[in-house]
Amino acid sequence: MPDNNIDKESLIYDYLALKSVKGMTDALIYNLYINRNTISGVSALTFEELESYGLSPTIAKRIITSEYDKKFIDRELELSAKHKVDIITLEDDNYPKLLKEISSPLPYLYCKGDVSLLNATTVGIVGARKCSRISEEFTRKISADLASIGFTVVSGFALGIDIVAHLGAVSRGSTIAVLGSGYLNMYPKQHIKYIDTVLENGLFVTEFSLEEPPLATNFPRRNRIISGLSLGIAVIEASPRSGSLITCRFAVEQNREVFAVPNFPSAFNSATNKLIKEGAKLIENYLDILEEFKYLFVDDSCVKKSDIIDNNDIPVFNNALKHSIYKVIILGAHDIDSLCLRLNMQVIDILSTLTELEIEGYIYKDKDHKYYSCI
Repeated sequence: MPDNNIDKESLIYDYLALKSVKGMTDALIYNLYINRNTISGVSALTFEELESYGLSPTIAKRIITSEYDKKFIDRELELSAKHKVDIITLEDDNYPKLLKEISSPLPYLYCKGDVSLLNATTVGIVGARKCSRISEEFTRKISADLASIGFTVVSGFALGIDIVAHLGAVSRGSTIAVLGSGYLNMYPKQHIKYIDTVLENGLFVTEFSLEEPPLATNFPRRNRIISGLSLGIAVIEASPRSGSLITCRFAVEQNREVFAVPNFPSAFNSATNKLIKEGAKLIENYLDILEEFKYLFVDDSCVKKSDIIDNNDIPVFNNALKHSIYKVIILGAHDIDSLCLRLNMQVIDILSTLTELEIEGYIYKDKDHKYYSCI
């Protein structure tokens, strides 16, 4: 049985010790935790007890004889204290509940920043490193909009869509950056300049030891944490071999929602179209994501908050209906049916006002039969 008096420092030591045992895996550590409700006191278990928890005779013997990498343990404890990096174990109250839902949850996480964000309302935004400018603009806006209504935006701190998502989010709210390296070996190097910006209202998370280099094999592992920390994953642009598609596969396995932004079929990063064909929800703005998670909000105050932010771009109308229609369209294109649904009105009630807004140059109707803002 777990000892409720065990302090966090002792638990952190025990987790680092187990992780350092040759042949030990996250799955085995999690199995010990789930069966005992703690990993404290594992070294005092008998050979038979350790085997009953799924450990091989070799690993069981190494634990009983304390074959730990003490140099590794001491180094991690020293560096984490020096750089104020929190080590959050499976038994910590701050350990993310969503991450415990995945197969083989991480025994512990290295966290720098606001650890309370680990259990925030989260959505992941990922995409291509080599992305178009229009996708960068879209990413910045949707990240800012989602952050402004209470979502914490999760991404991978990579070039392209990822870093734009982080910066858009912290401009209005919070973000979590999941690393594919140790915190003290930040990658890519050109993003070191954004560390303080993220830490103003965000968090860095990684499973890798503090000085771990950014090895190629680390990034698929990082992607499963991005999806594991998120209620859903939105892909902005993706090439056919994009790491974002790996994140989506993890998201599906973890029973997360998947969203995607369509692209021109001939574009290099048009793999999002395939995601949509396979069942991902097409998104045009933050409202499409909010719609999936509206049950998390008591009322529609989150929508009103974002609308207030966007009011800076809304002209002053002497007609309340014009204002209402334009306020919806400026957040994203709508056909007449979806407009009626948003406004809870009939076509006949808004048709003449739509025509007036077109004539006055505030909106236009494109070939897809959707209305767009001219501003």
